[in-house]
Amino acid sequence: RVHVVLGDLGIKKMGIKEKEYDELAEKIDCIYHNGAKVHFLYGYNELKNVNVDGTKEIIKFASYKRRKALFYISTISIFSRFRSDNKLVMENEDISDPGILPIGYTQSKWVAEGLIWKAKEMGIPVIVYRLGHIVGDSITGICNTGDFIFRIIETCLLLQFYPDIEGEIAPIAVDDVAKIVVKVSQKTKEYGTAYHVINPQSISFQKAIEIAKRMGGNLWPVNINEWIKRVKSCEANLPITPFIDFFDKKYWNQNKKLEFSTENLSRALK
Repeated sequence: RVHVVLGDLGIKKMGIKEKEYDELAEKIDCIYHNGAKVHFLYGYNELKNVNVDGTKEIIKFASYKRRKALFYISTISIFSRFRSDNKLVMENEDISDPGILPIGYTQSKWVAEGLIWKAKEMGIPVIVYRLGHIVGDSITGICNTGDFIFRIIETCLLLQFYPDIEGEIAPIAVDDVAKIVVKVSQKTKEYGTAYHVINPQSISFQKAIEIAKRMGGNLWPVNINEWIKRVKSCEANLPITPFIDFFDKKYWNQNKKLEFSTENLSRALK
């Protein structure tokens, strides 16, 4: 039931051969666009060809031969903590002013989502899913171990020290996300809507540390600046080492915590 078509989002017509492209355009009735280059160290220009231009190619494909519904996977990170307005972000929020986005990846996702809403204006049926922090499969536990949060946790376990900071994560299992995306997309009345696919029950960083301790981890709190210093001075490269500059205050506004409404999602899931 699954047919793999090789291609490349960074190439015209997604790198698909002309004949196959035409055949697929006739046959396919909907697109789940989850393709992106994800790298927090790359600038916007290094990600644009896949994340932005690739989305343009998807939109062209969605309107070619026959009109196709387009379901786009975005991220809640397109809204910045550096925004000047309300802390509560609604699902139908105008994304024209997201605030300062200091990371190239989130910049590229913001531009790409903007293209999706332009596609809606062109008459293409769209749904946008803004995902929160995705973790492993709830049955197998298989996950992306290169994830930023996992890198922090693994580094703390290796150092046996953790930064004594406030903060929360709201992990949601990848298989639950997949079920939500598919189920909601099957309701045509949901077309033209955005959804925040996040776990409404967050867990504090301190609670995560407590769980690690109960599982046998020897962990001791230190000031955040001391923790950064220990990471940088470690002879071996720790999992978080390539990303240690992201702990600079220019990337994070710890004084402002954004909250994301899930009204649309709750209604649709009922």
